[in-house]
Amino acid sequence: MKKDDLDLKIRKAMVEMSEDVQPSDDMFERIKSQIEFEQSRKEKVVTMKRNRKMLKVASVACALMITTVGVYAGGKAVGYFGSSSSVYKYKEVPTIEQMEKETGIRKAFVDKFANGYKFDGAVIEDLNTTGSNGDTLDKTKAMNLVYKKSGSPEIFVDAHKKMPSEIALEEQDGYRNVEVNGIKLFVSTTNMRFVPPEHEKTAEEKQLEKEGKMTISYGSDKVEDKKSVTVAWEKDGVRYSISSLSDEGMPEQTLIDMAEELI
Repeated sequence: MKKDDLDLKIRKAMVEMSEDVQPSDDMFERIKSQIEFEQSRKEKVVTMKRNRKMLKVASVACALMITTVGVYAGGKAVGYFGSSSSVYKYKEVPTIEQMEKETGIRKAFVDKFANGYKFDGAVIEDLNTTGSNGDTLDKTKAMNLVYKKSGSPEIFVDAHKKMPSEIALEEQDGYRNVEVNGIKLFVSTTNMRFVPPEHEKTAEEKQLEKEGKMTISYGSDKVEDKKSVTVAWEKDGVRYSISSLSDEGMPEQTLIDMAEELI
């Protein structure tokens, strides 16, 4: 048998074998997270997390913004992919004209909140929803704004046009509702556990995730527990959220009051 023929048969056999091989969920998550971790070293981050709530997460180690989302049973979208530069595009609050040009949204944001938080910078995020097999359903641009206050956790504000495949906030679990100025706010506090790419979930972690009491995020250099607090709402076809990440968790009322200044 010629060498070329033998090579061809080997390759064919390998392809046929690979069709019956599927990685475990944990192995898939670790491989995906390792890829994401390597990408973050190039000042870009692309993530798809299957959580129970929509969150904005600050990755301190990479100084990047990571978008994570909920798992939607029976829904159209199962997650988001979000990518943005680690370098601010805007160092002053974007104008209404800049917002419209970047995202199609005519919206003004505050330079400073009543509680002392000040605008620090903003990036444009390429955002898309994904289906159960990882295919892209819809695409849009989001404005991610960062606010800081000495001695306090950073605050992240996100705005993007609601995509057709996104699940309505009313259909998602884990939120409590508060009405402000005629707008329904969806408020949640989530336990986040950041773990290294090689981390294997314990039986306890799997159970906590199943119950919606914890979200596991891969890519950290060590295991860290944080609390993420998020307030989300929709208005005129735009989805907004304001969130924070800290050891103890910011009081939900603080973010509710800040959201009221943006409505």
